[in-house]
Parts: sequence; structure tokens; C-alpha cells
Amino acid sequence: MHDIPHTLQTRADYDRALEMARTGAVQPGRAAPHFAGLLASRFSYEFDRELTEDEQPDGEAPEYLIIEDSEDQSRRQLVRREQPTARIFALGYSVAEVEQILEELESLQ
Repeated sequence: MHDIPHTLQTRADYDRALEMARTGAVQPGRAAPHFAGLLASRFSYEFDRELTEDEQPDGEAPEYLIIEDSEDQSRRQLVRREQPTARIFALGYSVAEVEQILEELESLQ
């Protein structure tokens, strides 16, 4: 029995990991983190605007983060945005497709 590699590089690697979980060659829990990582890594934080000393962010974490610089006493708001160049999309997956795969893997456990 072979295991899923620690790092998956291509769509074929992900498809192979999914097929191994479907056929019982590996536990579904071994494949799921790879797909969950695709979902999570589709976001990054980008600078949005400067905040005054007492100003509240425009929303709650994780959508908004505040970075405070003690040297210049500045406060910067970052906003979480989905990146169209993220690995999930580069591999040809959609968010809905990966969510469905994760549901399937969960049901196989």
C-alpha cells in the first residue's frame, strides 16, 4: 500500500489522492487536509487603509486584520480577499468542487 505524498504538486496528484481515499488505499483523513488547504490558501490579506488611533476596523477577523507598528504608531487595516491566481484555481478546481470533495471524504470516514 502506498501513501499520499506529503506535498501534492499537480491536479493529477490531487485526483490520485482522492481516488486512493475512495478505494480505501488510504484513510480519507489522509487526503482531506490537502483539499482543505486548497480552500484555505485561496485567500490573502491586502492593505486596505490607515486607521486613526481610536478608529475601529470595518469588520471582524478573519475578514479584517489590524497591524500596529510601535515605531511609527501607525495602524493599518488589512482585508482578506480571494485571489484569482490561488493554487485551487490554477489546478482547475472550483470552490464548490473542493467543498463537495471534502464532504465526500468526510462521509467515507
